[in-house]
Amino acid sequence: FDYVNPIEVRSLAPTSGPFSGNTEIFVDANIGVVETDDLVCLFGTEIAKVKVRNKDIICISPPITDYSQAKKVLVRLGVKGALNVSSPGQMFIYYNSPSLHSLHPSYGFFEGGE
Repeated sequence: FDYVNPIEVRSLAPTSGPFSGNTEIFVDANIGVVETDDLVCLFGTEIAKVKVRNKDIICISPPITDYSQAKKVLVRLGVKGALNVSSPGQMFIYYNSPSLHSLHPSYGFFEGGE
């Protein structure tokens, strides 16, 4: 049995993403001696996927269904089987994806300009 220091999540990039989820969030964290294979990402209380790419920790935001307005959730890292080893974490903001309803004018020149 090993005692470990709490995981410190220092920053997230990006700090926001759409309600539909699936945003790759790069997490700057001090994980100490924790193996990256043992990490889980927590969005509030929901467990999300973690990928490790070239020593970068990447959390994949889960979709949310309550999307009447922008919503903030706390993002933390945990360890499988012992989720409460993270310090407070960082905020991530869910937002409604922009959509294009019309475009005027609907034509233009190849060279750009007016």
